[in-house]
Amino acid sequence: MAGSDKATTSTSTVAKPKSTRRTKASTVTTTPKKPATKRTSPAASQVDSISKRLEETEKKLAALIAIIHNDLQRGQKDGPEGLAAKLRKAGLLS
Repeated sequence: MAGSDKATTSTSTVAKPKSTRRTKASTVTTTPKKPATKRTSPAASQVDSISKRLEETEKKLAALIAIIHNDLQRGQKDGPEGLAAKLRKAGLLS
């Protein structure tokens, strides 16, 4: 009788139902990490567009000052019409 008890005890621990068994592989799930991507926020893109527009405006202003200075220095030979034509040629008028 003592020998038969050992046999039933050892088979009962091995024969557990599958729903209660746990293995390390089933409890630990890892997902592969993707490399970090650089995201641009709407605020960052807005800052970029504003700085680009500012640079363009500064260039136009520098050109405008140069044209007016040169025209006034020469005594406005062609008058106001000449100044307007020079501004138009420089692309400062829309």
